[in-house]
Amino acid sequence: MSDLNSLQQWLVQRVSETEVREFLADTLLALCRIDSIPCPNIADTARREGEILTLLEQTISHYGLSGALERTLVPESISKHPFYTFPHYAGRADVYAGRSNLVYLRDAPSATRSDRGIAVNAHIDTVAPYFTPYREGERVFGRGACDDKGSCAIMVAALRLLRELEQRFDVCLSCDLTFMFAIDEEMGGNGSLALALDERLGERYGTMVVLECCDGRVHPGGRGAVWYRVEIPNPGYGTRDASPPEPAAYLRLYNPVVLALEIIREMDREGAAIRAESDHPLFPQGPVQTSPGILGPFGEHPARVCSSISFVLTAEKPVATVEQLDSRLEAGLQEYIRRYGDKAAKGGSGGSAAKLQRHYDLHPASSGEMGLTVHGLSGHMGALYENDNALIKAAYLLKDVEFVSMKGGGKWGIRLINGDDLSPLVLEGGQGFVPTHSMEQIKSRLSAAVQRAYRRYAGYTWKRMPYFRDTTPALSFSKLHNEAYATDPDSQAVSEALLAAEAAGIEVHRPPAAWEVSSDARIFAHLRPDLTVFTTGPGKLALAHSDQEQITIPELSTSTAMLTLFLLRFGGFHGSQSGAPADSL
Repeated sequence: MSDLNSLQQWLVQRVSETEVREFLADTLLALCRIDSIPCPNIADTARREGEILTLLEQTISHYGLSGALERTLVPESISKHPFYTFPHYAGRADVYAGRSNLVYLRDAPSATRSDRGIAVNAHIDTVAPYFTPYREGERVFGRGACDDKGSCAIMVAALRLLRELEQRFDVCLSCDLTFMFAIDEEMGGNGSLALALDERLGERYGTMVVLECCDGRVHPGGRGAVWYRVEIPNPGYGTRDASPPEPAAYLRLYNPVVLALEIIREMDREGAAIRAESDHPLFPQGPVQTSPGILGPFGEHPARVCSSISFVLTAEKPVATVEQLDSRLEAGLQEYIRRYGDKAAKGGSGGSAAKLQRHYDLHPASSGEMGLTVHGLSGHMGALYENDNALIKAAYLLKDVEFVSMKGGGKWGIRLINGDDLSPLVLEGGQGFVPTHSMEQIKSRLSAAVQRAYRRYAGYTWKRMPYFRDTTPALSFSKLHNEAYATDPDSQAVSEALLAAEAAGIEVHRPPAAWEVSSDARIFAHLRPDLTVFTTGPGKLALAHSDQEQITIPELSTSTAMLTLFLLRFGGFHGSQSGAPADSL
């Protein structure tokens, strides 16, 4: 029988060995090769999810600690729960028929079972766009590499190490284990909601560990997030039987692109005010982000920082010169840089391989027109300040440009390249917040910001024109809506997790802070206030959702050691044959 110190030494050494490192890399690459972005074709989505679950089942069965593997269906009844998020990628509510989460269940021996049941949760879905995974030396690149298939890989590896511990040292855990591989986290958490509402599973655990790209750190709390959608009417939309104004008149009276930029700036200012008010002891880093992700055809996801947007600017009068335009763009750029820093000077942060070469390109498009492309750095909205949001930058770049819709004349018309002139112009994004504010307060603040922007724009454009009286932007919050949460940072589970991280070689900050991102952890924390809930896991947030999403093999191996050590430290262990207690815990 071995004591904790000898088990710890063996684990730290074992995860550094080539066999385990290659196992982690191969498992992750195999997971990333399967595209798990939910799409409108539900049969195809279910098929690809099934391929991932089969891969996990086969790998755990072959390498892992013995236990039961179950596919648990997502019941239709969750659609009635306040935490349910309508699956907009499919546009209908019956998308979960035949789709499952995967759970692994390991019961501790009844004679030695402790009351410290532990659950571990990670998600298998990813955001768009997919790209083929590959390996370069110690790095694995691929969609989901750090968010969140790397976490799935370390769960499998932890079960392999627990099996080796049982065989080599004759020890087994004294607690029940419940491992969850969930679907649909990225669009709102419906997979984990189904798991959290499962009373049979809930009886098995009193501690929930949610694995995300936390750079290995332990976070006893997480910020909230709400996704918003603003529909800005276009001329002719909804009035196709009427005669819309001629294009020239439209440019003089109303331009939805200019209004969208006004809304982005006003929401950015309101977000800065919310951030200044967000004083919470578990959130010293102030993780409050106001991040537009999509405008018209530009951007892929409400929670992904938009990396590029392109406009066409049209000179109304010959007096409008490129030099004057460029001068005004530079003035707006400096205001943006004062707020968000100059990423072109510093390059990408957070370990990103991306570098921002320049902020924008301005070039002749055709007679009397200029093309403007604004560049940024993509990534997770939670890493807004490490990345570079092209939509926010464009709103400030164009702030001082005189548009033809503005009172007192003006010089330039503007439109989006490849934009739709008849359908509403859609702006989507996310607002992060901490427990100092409720979700309803955040929604109210954003709504007020949109109305202020609209009134300001109407004040110097076309408010007296009857044709445009019904062009009020429509704001909705029908997608992801996650409350913030905080758990006791002094709980024994969190304390043991910090010790496990230290032993694995991960830098530990005390006191621990909450995570600056929203995750499925908040579902379990709010539905089960008796639970201790924290997040940890491998990978860097700045790389999640990015075009260079990646993770290093050392990150995977150290987090595998940390998770396995936490299960031993907090769950306890005994001799598998004798039932004798292990030495000192």
